[in-house]
Amino acid sequence: MSLFKAWGSPFFGGTWFVVVFHLPQMVQIAHGTSALQAGVRPMPFTFAALIGSIVTSTLAGKRKVPPVYILIAAACI
Repeated sequence: MSLFKAWGSPFFGGTWFVVVFHLPQMVQIAHGTSALQAGVRPMPFTFAALIGSIVTSTLAGKRKVPPVYILIAAACI
């Protein structure tokens, strides 16, 4: 399982960086919103990622799904 965590982090890190760091700056500059409004906009994605990881890990643990299948399914989405 530690190998799955090690390989999954780089693939998720780029997307996370863009949404959490770059997107609020772009929204603030391009759309002229305040820093608070630009910071609040990516919150649904953050909550969805949190809930999705909890649900996925719970279902995978109960159904004994190998982590590589979860990675392949996530890459297809």
